[in-house]
Amino acid sequence: MNELKRIWTDTYRVNWSDSDAGGRLSLPGLFGAMQETAWHHANHIGFGFESFTESKQVWVLVRLLVKMDYFPRWEEPFLIDTWPRGSEGLTAYREFRIHKPDGTTIGLATSSWMILDAETRRPRKDERLKEFNTWVNQEQTLGGEAPRIMMPEQTESFGFHKVRASDVDQHGHVNNANYVRMAMDAFPVKQFRDAEPSQFCINYLAEAFEGDEIELLCSSSAGFPVMKIGGRRKTDQKLIFTSEIVWR
Repeated sequence: MNELKRIWTDTYRVNWSDSDAGGRLSLPGLFGAMQETAWHHANHIGFGFESFTESKQVWVLVRLLVKMDYFPRWEEPFLIDTWPRGSEGLTAYREFRIHKPDGTTIGLATSSWMILDAETRRPRKDERLKEFNTWVNQEQTLGGEAPRIMMPEQTESFGFHKVRASDVDQHGHVNNANYVRMAMDAFPVKQFRDAEPSQFCINYLAEAFEGDEIELLCSSSAGFPVMKIGGRRKTDQKLIFTSEIVWR
């Protein structure tokens, strides 16, 4: 029997569909890859999609902070390492390291997750988090958890996004990488040709489902190169996500 791994590594190559207008790995593409790697490791140690489906539970991403020194370009290979950093209360933490095949680190990320009851969609305390903690690697990539992002009082609306079938994943809600796509729509194509993000943090505050209409908001361009972007459901004015991007 193969020994279970405390640190999981996946290898990727930047696909055309995951590259931005500047020819680099896009933030949504990076988020999608990190999500896949997290799922692969969770499944490997017994906390994956199938295991939780049986107990009518789902993992949901709550916060993620990523800092990148370099974005691989189209067709360039890159690797992602991930490991659990333990849990506190209802929150479990997972770290990531993005690197080149030669081992050079090009990015670090930290994430916070919660377990929801699949029927009530409410947070659910699970005794298996104690077992989850047996897989902990104490190494921290960024020195703590992803911060809380607050939108400023004055924001500008840059459009609406109606949730369609293509936004929704197997949990029945908008996939986390698709919120990142919405946030990136705050910027023109020229921005991705002339610059790249050095840091991006997102908070997932509520689930959005098929048919929901999300108003997209951003802070004033006067704050550039730091911009805050959020999404607010039109029907109840509830914030669905908040995020902050730093450009270089």
